[in-house]
Amino acid sequence: MHKNQEKNQLEVLQRLAHVGIWEFDLRTHVLNWSNEIFNIFEVDKNYFQPSYENFFKLVHPDDKESLENIYLSTLNTKEKFKTVHRLLFPDGRIKYVEQSGDSIFDKNGTPLISRGTVQDVTELTLLKIEAQNEHDKLKAILENIPDLLWIKDTNGVYISCNKRFEDFFGAKEKDIVNKTDYDLMLP
Repeated sequence: MHKNQEKNQLEVLQRLAHVGIWEFDLRTHVLNWSNEIFNIFEVDKNYFQPSYENFFKLVHPDDKESLENIYLSTLNTKEKFKTVHRLLFPDGRIKYVEQSGDSIFDKNGTPLISRGTVQDVTELTLLKIEAQNEHDKLKAILENIPDLLWIKDTNGVYISCNKRFEDFFGAKEKDIVNKTDYDLMLP
């Protein structure tokens, strides 16, 4: 396979997976992005110059400090990193991306190059947020009904219960969950 064919296949795979590749040379401060990162970040590669500073201009203001601390920490610990953060677009839209990366160090431990991936995880993150919101709603309903309420799985094992049920059994939910009636009651 020729080098151009390999490059084209890599770009197609990145586009299909919504994953882009980046490399940051800490000696020259040059940041290189694959085409898919430009697509994910919705910037025109003909006008946008990737740089450490320009990248952080795209990051949601509430995530900038945390993201930078994670990255700088890995330069000290020499560990890989993986984190999800938000991008904020001029029209107010938010996109969630997962950043993964690691760095190459010289024999003295000085970081030379950082490299990694960016993946658009907006759909998955929004589904997780929606599921957590539904869980919180159901938990609020369960907690505020004055009757004894509990949920068991098909094997009769407690999954959850409300405060009234805790009070009745004289035990906290964490001590009731994963037990059966037999476990809770004296023979």
